[in-house]
Amino acid sequence: MDNQQERSADLHWLAGILEGEGCFSLDYNQSKQRRGRIQILPRIVLTNTDETMIEEALRICHQHQTDGFVH
Repeated sequence: MDNQQERSADLHWLAGILEGEGCFSLDYNQSKQRRGRIQILPRIVLTNTDETMIEEALRICHQHQTDGFVH
């Protein structure tokens, strides 16, 4: 499998995990310093106790220039 196929397979794996174990939401932030402008931030949450799964999800996110962290 070449690099592009691997990245595609990774995204398919992540999509499946997020469908079953994840949550998609939008956070709203109204800034007083920015004259009341509203900032809308997408958020994806993955909840699982399998550290290997979480690490793999983070690896895929970072590979696609998406920030992620473990809480």
